[in-house]
Amino acid sequence: MRYYFDVRIGTNEVLDEQGSDGLDVATVRRLAIASLPVIVAENLPVEDDHYVAEVKVRDETNRPVFAATLTVESGWLTPPHPNGQH
Repeated sequence: MRYYFDVRIGTNEVLDEQGSDGLDVATVRRLAIASLPVIVAENLPVEDDHYVAEVKVRDETNRPVFAATLTVESGWLTPPHPNGQH
């Protein structure tokens, strides 16, 4: 079975055109979840305090079979100083 790992970062979506063969369902789940922190670290917008990354997995028939989402919420507890230092 071939699986495709599509990624949504905020409003941008990247479709997996190649897919991966020979994966069992436990590996599909693990790969989808494990990829989320990497996706967030590499694509985190500087100004957004709410950030969502999602991996949706579909099979070779284009049927959605698994989804994993990571939401990042951030905000200052006290306002930063005007010179950019806290």
